[in-house]
Amino acid sequence: MFNRFSLRLMIISCSFTVITAIVLSFLFTGLAVGIVVASVGFLFAVYAANLIVRNFTGIRDDILKTDLDPDHRIPDKGPVEIYRITRAVNRLGDSLLSQKNMERSERLKLNSILDGMNEGIIVIKNDLAVEYINKSAINILDVDAEPDSTNRLSSITKNPDINYLADQTISTGNILDIEIDLLESNRSILVTSTPFYIPDDPEGLNGAILIMTDLTYLKRLNVTRREFISNASHELRTPIAAIKSSAETLRMRAIDDPKTAKKFLSMIEEDVKRIERLVNELMELTKLQSGEIPLQIARVDAVEILNRAHNRFSDICDQNQINFEIEPNTKNAQIFANVDLNKFEQVIGNLISNAIKWTDAGGFITLSCLDKPESIEIKVIDNGRGISAENLPHIFERFFKIDSSRADEGTGLGLSISRHIIELHGGEITAESEENVGSEFTIVLKKNNSN
Repeated sequence: MFNRFSLRLMIISCSFTVITAIVLSFLFTGLAVGIVVASVGFLFAVYAANLIVRNFTGIRDDILKTDLDPDHRIPDKGPVEIYRITRAVNRLGDSLLSQKNMERSERLKLNSILDGMNEGIIVIKNDLAVEYINKSAINILDVDAEPDSTNRLSSITKNPDINYLADQTISTGNILDIEIDLLESNRSILVTSTPFYIPDDPEGLNGAILIMTDLTYLKRLNVTRREFISNASHELRTPIAAIKSSAETLRMRAIDDPKTAKKFLSMIEEDVKRIERLVNELMELTKLQSGEIPLQIARVDAVEILNRAHNRFSDICDQNQINFEIEPNTKNAQIFANVDLNKFEQVIGNLISNAIKWTDAGGFITLSCLDKPESIEIKVIDNGRGISAENLPHIFERFFKIDSSRADEGTGLGLSISRHIIELHGGEITAESEENVGSEFTIVLKKNNSN
């Protein structure tokens, strides 16, 4: 019985050992499998993490590239999640680029408008640094090169009044203006300084806008207007005074003397004609300047115009003992020009009349016409008393007279009218003269306007 019990104990002991070995085997096998699975999972996780990092690093690099190249876009590839992110980033880039292009277009449009203005515009910051300057301001201030945002106002213009005006506007926030004469460019300008604010900016006042209006032309126009009124009044005063004097003489004592009355009536008639001539010439000059007189252009022989003028003035030249001729090379030539015949004959007649007026007995007047490759030149030359160097630059001005003491020597409008007629033809009229030597008036018509 004891042996049987011992045998059973041995069998149980062996079974327990086997079971323990089996269990340990399963445990070690499971542990090994777990380690392998964990290692594979870890390696996969590391790979996936690296892949995600590489994708996001690529996205980051592509986003940085868009700062340098706004047209650059992130390639649409990779996992679905990455693809969705790149698509969203690209859409955002398209939106930002569109907005940037729109802002650039608006800025260019605004700059184009400001550059097209006659007024000079300068935008300055609170520290008087130049934010913007348009082309008119550059021209008005005679700036050598277009300044950038690093320039201060004092480096663009040394005029203390402009700098002070801008500084006061920024300091006080008031709109100020001042009229300034720029001696270096011989201009007169009105400068208006206006403060400007950016909405919702906590700093409040952001700078000033300087608006410069060039008054030079307006001032010259004012001077011209005053001179015109003064000269016209002066020219009218003389014949009106003469008419008044003659009328008073007739009324007081000469009305009953037919011979004396006829004399004074003739004087009144001459003065009325003088006033009429002045008024007509003033009206003609005004219409020429405003372009109200249309030219009746026709193709005519310029030499034939000179021949007709020669026939017209030959008798008066003979009476004044002046040798009047057409240059031999011109006399038989044919040189055609597209001109208004009546107006052109008026100019030639005016030049010849002036030459007769200032040429003494024994002198000469010569007409010539020269056909050049690019132009036609017509000259009226005399050896009369000439024009001084002081007076020569002014002879084409309205009411200018070489000798103002000679009240009967015309209105002083003839050469001014002649100049405007020639300029309407696209040509040019010039004069060369020397006192006691003579004068040479030249009309130049360009071939592209003449033939």
